[in-house]
Amino acid sequence: MTRTSFHRPARTFPPSVPEQQVSLAAPPQKAAQDQAQTWLYMLLPLLSSISMAAYMVTFGRPWMIMLGIGFVVVSIGVTVVVRTQTKNAGRRTQYRQRDRYVEYLGDIRNQARESAAAQRAVSAFVHPSPQRLWAIATAGPRRVWERRPADADFLKLRLGIGRGAPAMRIALSRHSDPTTEHDQDARRRAEKLSRDFETVGLQPAWVDLAGTGVLSLLGPEERTAELTGSLLLQLAVLHAPDDVQIAALVRDEDRSWAWAKWLPHARRSGRRESVPMIALSMDGLADILQSHVDRVREERAERAGSLGIRREARTVRHLVVVLDGFRPDADWAGLPLVSDLLAEAGPDSGLHVVCVVAKESEEPSRVDARARVDAEGALTLETRHPALVQTAEDAVADVCPPPLGEQTARALAPLRLSGEQEQVLARTVALPEMLGVSDLAAFDPTALWREPDDEALLRLPIGFTGDGSPLVLDLKESAQGGIGPHGLVVGATGSGKSELLRTLVTGLTMTHAPEHLSFVLVDFKGGATFAGVTELPHVAGLITNLADDLAMVDRVRTALQGEQQRRQRMLRAAGNVDSVREYQILRANGGTDEDGRPLEPMPYLMIVVDEFGELLTQRPDFIELFVQIGRVGRSLGMHLLLATQRLDEGRLRGLESHLSYRVCLRTFSAQESRAVIGTTDAYRLPSIPGSAYLKVDESVYERFRVAHISGVHEEADAHVTQTGPPAVPVPFGLRTAEDAQEEDGDEAETSVSPPRTLPGRRTEMQVVVEQVKAHGSPVHQVWLPPLPPMIELESVLAPLESDDERGHHSLLWPQGGGLTFPVGVVDLPARQEQRALLLDLSGQQGHLILVGAPQSGKSTLLRSLMLSAMLTHTPDELQFTGIDFGGGSLIGLENAPHVSGITTRHDEARTRRALAVVRRLVDERERLYQELRVDSAADFRRLRDEKALPPGVNAADVVLVVDNWSALRATVEEAEAIVPDIAVRGLNVGV
Repeated sequence: MTRTSFHRPARTFPPSVPEQQVSLAAPPQKAAQDQAQTWLYMLLPLLSSISMAAYMVTFGRPWMIMLGIGFVVVSIGVTVVVRTQTKNAGRRTQYRQRDRYVEYLGDIRNQARESAAAQRAVSAFVHPSPQRLWAIATAGPRRVWERRPADADFLKLRLGIGRGAPAMRIALSRHSDPTTEHDQDARRRAEKLSRDFETVGLQPAWVDLAGTGVLSLLGPEERTAELTGSLLLQLAVLHAPDDVQIAALVRDEDRSWAWAKWLPHARRSGRRESVPMIALSMDGLADILQSHVDRVREERAERAGSLGIRREARTVRHLVVVLDGFRPDADWAGLPLVSDLLAEAGPDSGLHVVCVVAKESEEPSRVDARARVDAEGALTLETRHPALVQTAEDAVADVCPPPLGEQTARALAPLRLSGEQEQVLARTVALPEMLGVSDLAAFDPTALWREPDDEALLRLPIGFTGDGSPLVLDLKESAQGGIGPHGLVVGATGSGKSELLRTLVTGLTMTHAPEHLSFVLVDFKGGATFAGVTELPHVAGLITNLADDLAMVDRVRTALQGEQQRRQRMLRAAGNVDSVREYQILRANGGTDEDGRPLEPMPYLMIVVDEFGELLTQRPDFIELFVQIGRVGRSLGMHLLLATQRLDEGRLRGLESHLSYRVCLRTFSAQESRAVIGTTDAYRLPSIPGSAYLKVDESVYERFRVAHISGVHEEADAHVTQTGPPAVPVPFGLRTAEDAQEEDGDEAETSVSPPRTLPGRRTEMQVVVEQVKAHGSPVHQVWLPPLPPMIELESVLAPLESDDERGHHSLLWPQGGGLTFPVGVVDLPARQEQRALLLDLSGQQGHLILVGAPQSGKSTLLRSLMLSAMLTHTPDELQFTGIDFGGGSLIGLENAPHVSGITTRHDEARTRRALAVVRRLVDERERLYQELRVDSAADFRRLRDEKALPPGVNAADVVLVVDNWSALRATVEEAEAIVPDIAVRGLNVGV
C-alpha cells in the first residue's frame, strides 16, 4: 500500500458558547381598582340631584318638575360616562404593560435561539456525527487526528444525541412579592419561554474513555454493532495512530464494523504491519495484548520501587481493546489474559476495554461505565463516576452504516504522521549525489546517457520522500511504464519552483544525449529561471520577456506549430513510424529515410513554460496550442511541463485530461492546492523551499523534497563549508525562551537551505553545464532569437574583402551575370529559419516600389539597397542614378563608383537632365538591341560578360532610384510622364 506522509497541523477550536443564567423580570401587575370607592364618588352627586328634583316637585309647578327630572337624567348620564372612562383607562394601561413585557420576552427568546443554535453548532463540531466524520476524513488533513493526549476531549467518544442542558438558562424571577397579583397572560408566556429552553436538542451523550477502564455496550446485537462502529470511527478519525491503537476480537468476518481492519490504528509496528490487529480469535491478539499488559505491570513495579518518589504513568500510546460478544461462558472469556486486561484497564495504564454484551447478566465482573441501547435505539448512560459521562434526555444511539465506515477507513489507510519524515524532508540533497556523481569536475556525461531502448530513458530522480528513498519521475507514457509526458508544476513565491525546474532540466541533460532529448524553455517574465542552462547543447530555444512583447507570443505559437509539422514529416519520411521512440531506435540501427539518406536526429522535446498562468491571462487563446500538443505530443515526442505561481480555476479548460502528473509546492491558498492535487495539503506545507507533493492520477500521491542543483561546487582539493553564521562569544548564563527560539531558528535555517553561492565560486549547475556542453552537438533550433531592432548590412554580406579586379566586395554572393543581392533578413518561425531577403532586379520583378509612413525607414532601405548592390556588383555590372527629394540620405553615396549622380529638390534643372538621360539611355538601348539582334536583357548581360559587345558600349544595368516620388511629381511636372515610360520600356533593356 502506498503511504502518504501526513503533517498534523495545529488544532482549530470552534468559538465557545458562554454559559449564562437569565432571570426573567416579573410579569406586570394586574390593574387594581377600588370598585366601592368608585361607586361612592358617583353616588353622592346622584343623590344630590335626586334631592333637588324632589324639592322642585313639591312646588307643583310644571317647569319645576321638568327641571328636576332633567337634573336626575343628567346626573345618571354623567355617572355612567365617568364609570366607563375609568374602566377603559385601566384596561389600556394593562395592555400597554403586557405588550412591553411580551416584546421583552421576544428579545430573550431570540437570544436563547441564537445561543441554542451556536451550542448545537459547537457540539456538532467537537463531537461530530459518523457522517461528518466521513467528511472530515475525505476533505483533507485540516481536522484529521486533531485530538492530542493533552486535549481535554481526548478519547471523549460520542455515543448518541439527545436533549441537553442549555448554555443559556432561563428562569422566572423569584424576588417578586407573593401577595402581588400579576397579569396571568404575561405570566403564562414567561413560563412557556422558560419551558421551551429548558433543554437544547442535538446535544451529544458521550463517555470519557480516557478515564474509563471498562466500558460495556449493552443491548441487541444489531444496535450494539452499529454503536461499536461509531466509536471506532471516532477513534480513527479524531485520534492519531501514534496516540491510540485499536485491537478487536470480532465475532465473525461479516460483522458490520469489520472494516476496522483498514485503519492505520489497527496496524502492527515493524515487519508485521500488514497483519491487522482485528482477529477472529484471541490467539491472533495474544501477543500484542500480553505485551501491553506486561508493560503496564513493569511501570507499576517501577513506580512502587521509587522510594516514595511519586511518578506518573508513562503512557506512550493508548490501546483500546474491543471484545465483541462478551459472555462469561465464552471459551476465551476465562483466559488469564482477559482477566488481566479487565484488571489492568484504566486511565493510568492507557488500556481501555470495550465489551459488547447482549444481556446485563453477561457483563464482565468489572464495568466502569455502561451504555444501554434498546431495540428502538434509545440510549441510556450509567456510571458510578458522573464525571465520566455526559447524559442527554431522549438520547438516540449513533449509527455507523458499514459502507460509510469502510469508505472512511480506506481514506485513512495510507496516512501516516510525518513525525520522523519531517526531519528527513528537512534535509537538503544535491542532485549529483542522487545520480551517484561524486566529482562533478571529472564527470563524463556519456557514461550516464541512456540509449533509446533503455528502460531508464526519460527517468530521473528529482528528490526524496519521507523515508529517504528517491522519488523518480518517469516521463514516458503509461503504456511504457511511465507516468505520462505532460505535467503541471504550481508553487508560490519562495516555494522552490524555479529550483525544481532547474533540477529537472539539468538532471535530464546529465542522463540524456542531445540527440535523444532537447528543451524549449519559455519564461513569460525575465528568464531568470533558466539563466544558467542556456549554453547546454540540449536547448533548442530560450524564450523570455514575453510579458514585454505580447506580439512575440504569436511567434512562439508559430514556431511550436512548425515543429509539430516538421516532426510529422520526419516520421513519414522514415517509413510512417508511429512514435519518436521507434524513430530513435531505427536511427540507432542505421535506418534511412525514403531517399536513402541517414535519418536526422529527432530527440524528445520537453517544452517547459514558466508562468504560463500569466501567459494565459494575457492570451487565453494560447490554451488551444497547449491542448493540441497535449493531444498529439505523445506520438511526436513533445512533452509539456507548465509551471506557474498561481492557478485560477477553469484556466486549464480542455487541458486537464492531458496533464498526467502534477507537482504542487507550497501554494498561496488552500483553494489553489485543492485545484491542483485535490486536497489542501500543499497549502499547509512547511515554508521549506522544495517541499512538494507529487500526484499521478489516483495511483500516486507522495510528499517529497526537491533535490537542489544550485549549491556551491566543492572542488576536490578544497572543501569549504559554510553551515551558518560565524560563531560569536556570548555571556554564560541561564538560557531564556528567546534564546531557544533563536537557536532553533538558526538550526532550521542551516538544515533546510541549500548552501549559498560564495563570491568567485561556481555552482554545481555551472559545472554540469560546462561538462555537458563539451559533449554532443547542439540540437536543431526550434526557436531562433527574434530579429534585432537593427541589422548591420555587413553582417548579411560578410565576409568582405578588397582586390584590384572587383574592389571592396562580398564573397558570399554570386559574381557577374545576376542582379540578386540581399537587402535584409526574413524571419520564418514556422520553418525555424532566418535567412537573407534577396532582391532580384533581373527578372519580371525588376521594378520596386517602397511604401511606408514617415520615419518608417524608406530612405534607409534605399541606401541599404544601393550599398548591397555595390558590394556585390562592379560598376560595369550595375549603376545608379539617384533623385533624392527626401531627407538627403542618398547624398552620401554620390561619389561611389557605381553612382552616376544624385540630384535633389534644390536643383530642378539637374533633376530634369537626369530623367532625360535615363530616358535617352532607354532609347539608345532599344536601337542597340536591334543592331546587335539581342532578344532580351539577359542576352545582353551574357554578351557583356563574354566581352562580345562593341567597344565603348555602356553595358551596365542602370537603376533609377527616386526618394519621395510624390514630391518629385509635384515639383517636376514632366516626371509623371517620364518615369512611367521608363518603367514600361526600361525593364526589357536593363533599366
